[in-house]
Amino acid sequence: MTKKIYFLIIPIFLLIFSCKTERNTSCDQRFDIKNSIDFSLDSGYITKKAGLPLLLFYGITDTTNSSWNWIKDSDTIAKYYRDQQTGHYFICSFDCSNMFGFRTHIIFELNQNGKLIKNERFFHGNYPCCWENHYNGFNRYGTFYGINICGTGSGYCAKHLFLFKNLIPQDSQKLIPIEYWSYSGEEEAESLSSLMKIENNEILMHYKLEIGLLDDSLNFNINETREFDAKFKLIDGIWEPEDSTLFESLDIWF
Repeated sequence: MTKKIYFLIIPIFLLIFSCKTERNTSCDQRFDIKNSIDFSLDSGYITKKAGLPLLLFYGITDTTNSSWNWIKDSDTIAKYYRDQQTGHYFICSFDCSNMFGFRTHIIFELNQNGKLIKNERFFHGNYPCCWENHYNGFNRYGTFYGINICGTGSGYCAKHLFLFKNLIPQDSQKLIPIEYWSYSGEEEAESLSSLMKIENNEILMHYKLEIGLLDDSLNFNINETREFDAKFKLIDGIWEPEDSTLFESLDIWF
């Protein structure tokens, strides 16, 4: 009898474990979201106290040797939107586990009953320098959703937008440049900023590039300003710039 029970437990354990792997979309496990997180609004914020159990339930994060103990239970770690067409929830959460060396963000999609539909992890450079906090880099743009991806370097921080309707892996989409700050260490500096307009499946970006010098007090003295427009079109699910040569002289990447 003991042996039969033993062999019965192993398959059940393997089934439960497989439901907690990343990007698994066939898992029938459901998190009781209605009793743990306030999803009564069209969008909202999630604290560590409510959000960490959700991440742990689906095996999206790990508290072993992590920095989670540095985050207060009352701190906001995630932001959500309810999709108007499907009724599903897109949740973007900060992750400070040590699973990948650097801190990352995760977007996951839940249905109305708390079933995990899909999840993707998003990587920045050495750290998310283009986020003001744990959650403000995830926003809704009309019928699209976007997460800011940060590029980092010595004297460099850039913000690029990953824009989607259906959640896909980070390396499946081209990034849209939003802004950057670049300092060469020899007083020369550049600042790129932008204004964005989305209409249907097209994006019009108005860019302003400022070039100048940093003085001893780190004041940015602008010597030159250039402005230009760039269009991006959604072609076969990918955001393509109409003219990529516009970015060749800039300290920018796609």
